[in-house]
Amino acid sequence: MSNDPSKPPVDDPKSVKPRAVTKPADAKPVVLDERRLKFEEVAPIARGLDPSELIAMLHDGRGVVRANAALGLAAAGHAVAELVPLVRDSDAATATAVGEAIARLGPAIRPLIPQITRALDGAQPDVLDTIIGALAKLVGSADDELIAALDVPYDLAMKSIVAACARVGRGGVAFLIKAARHERGKIRINAVGGLARIGKVDIETSMAFLTQLEATDPVPDVRTAAKQASLAVIAREKVVAVDGLPKNIPTSRRASCPLRSSPSTRRRSTSTR
Repeated sequence: MSNDPSKPPVDDPKSVKPRAVTKPADAKPVVLDERRLKFEEVAPIARGLDPSELIAMLHDGRGVVRANAALGLAAAGHAVAELVPLVRDSDAATATAVGEAIARLGPAIRPLIPQITRALDGAQPDVLDTIIGALAKLVGSADDELIAALDVPYDLAMKSIVAACARVGRGGVAFLIKAARHERGKIRINAVGGLARIGKVDIETSMAFLTQLEATDPVPDVRTAAKQASLAVIAREKVVAVDGLPKNIPTSRRASCPLRSSPSTRRRSTSTR
């Protein structure tokens, strides 16, 4: 416990009293426990925020304090592991603020990407969407961390890392091909599953890789996944081709009208009965 009377004790995080932070030019101080603040309100005073206090506030019993502390950490550029569990905070507004904080931290979240991905299982849709957008921006610059984050259950991989790849088009396909060469079988299978979903964006490259993988990978499950992915990519391409055909093609009146039997036809039909 600190002997400095200006700081509250931090042994019990729930007892932390958020201090007022004064804006420049003697403006009204910003108090982190009065109301939900916007990032723009926190950003100008980020350098005056104490990271250790903010981290302690993440454990406060009040959602408004947790939300403001998360934005404060983002404004100060501190990507800390304590943010990750709050992605699924019971308070929806807090979880939303944490998602925003993670997105604003940008490349600073690289070491936390695998943890963040695991935390997305059960996250509310708006938080998931925000963080997927943040991960998409890191495809190509944080590939090692993103590949490691594919070491999760298949469904979670699809709605997190693969969803992020889908937002960057060909770059996402290139990343998944890179991930599909990883030594861990689960990562390869998840990456191949991702190619099944978005491989049509670069169908020639995807099919060439999947064909080779099906023929050479030492793990039967990976070879099976590659074969299924190839079929899925081809099927999706056919659907796209069909969807591209002209719609509402006019037809002749005779073709569009139901068939009517002629009098002679009706007489023949009657005679047969």
